[in-house]
Formats: sequence, C-alpha cells, structure tokens
Amino acid sequence: MSKKVAIFDMDGTLVDSSFQWGCTSAVTLFHFGKLMTDEESREVQRLGFFKAPGYLIERYGLPCTEKEFLEKGYAIMEEQYRNFIVLRPNARQYLESLHEKGIRCVILTASRGIFADIMIKKFQLEGLIDAVYSAHDLKLEKSQPAIYHKLFEEMGCMAEECYMFEDSAYALNTAKALGIEGVGVKDPVRPRQHAALEEVAVRCVGSYEELLENDVFA
Repeated sequence: MSKKVAIFDMDGTLVDSSFQWGCTSAVTLFHFGKLMTDEESREVQRLGFFKAPGYLIERYGLPCTEKEFLEKGYAIMEEQYRNFIVLRPNARQYLESLHEKGIRCVILTASRGIFADIMIKKFQLEGLIDAVYSAHDLKLEKSQPAIYHKLFEEMGCMAEECYMFEDSAYALNTAKALGIEGVGVKDPVRPRQHAALEEVAVRCVGSYEELLENDVFA
C-alpha cells in the first residue's frame, strides 16, 4: 500500500527544542530564587517535565501548586519558541519535497498546540503542514491509540498509508502496534534514545539531508 501521509513529532524531530525543555524545570525553579543541585537535576531528568513539579515543590516547600509551576514553565517555553527555537537543519526543505510529491504532512505533538502554531507561523509553514494534533490539548497520550485513530479518521487514511517521524521510541512503539511504519529521527541532544529507535524504526536518520538524498517515500 502506497504511503500518502507523513506524521511528524515536533520537539526534537522537526524543531531543536530538547535542550530548552530539559532546562525548563531548573529555570522555573530559579524564578522562585532556588538553584537546582546536580542530584536534583538527575532526578528531574528521570521524572520528566510533568512529574518534576511535585518533587521540587515538596523538596523546597515552594509557594505554588503543581499546576502553577507547570504554567510558569509553559510561559518560559513559549518565549523560547517565539525567540530562540529553530527548525532542525533541512527540515523545511524536506517538508517542501513531500509537498511537491503530494504527501500530506501533519504534526502530532505531546506539547501544547500553541507551540506548533508559533513554529508554523514563525517559519511560514502554513502551506506545508496540513494539520496539528496536540495530545496535550486533546487530553490524550501519544503512548495510547486514541489520538492516532482520530488522526486517521480526520485525514481519511489508514495506518499502513502513513510514515511517522519521531525521536522517541515509545511513540514509535505505539505507532508500530497500530501498523504505522516509523522513521527514527535521531536527536543529538538525546543520544540515549538512539539505540531504542534503531530497534523499532524501519529506518533511522541523523539529519533531514539523508532523507532529501534518499527518501522513504517512493
């Protein structure tokens, strides 16, 4: 079955934002006048963005709720998207090449949809991105099938007609279970993911230049 839809993760895949996300909890903590220790930094990395606030609030007795801590972190990241975060090299050129082939391109992100909207407007991708699916906004998870079924229904496609481009193995494992073939896009900021991507993806690349030279779409 021929492929007709490209599903792109955003953070670490289309845009270089992994470093900023990794620093967000520490920067948010600094807004409360506290400096994160190396030990705490390792624990925050293990917990991830959504679970770290509870740990830090308890650790420091911060005068805020977890939701308030997260909202402050989101505000910090919005500034980063607007002013500093850029597309990965050759990502736009690859999107253009898919558009010329008649491949529809969508973003499927765990982040807030506004962050994808900022990137699309900032880099003038309006004619290249056909839809945005934000797991955060839809209150769904990329590790569960529901958001993928919504995408299939609205895009009028089947799993077998899609390639999914991702830097996280957990999402590619979910996609694979549904019948979507995955392309691992290695994020240099997250080298520990590379081996796991190799195990689940039909192909892994370190850059979009590789796809421009030898595309997975026939």
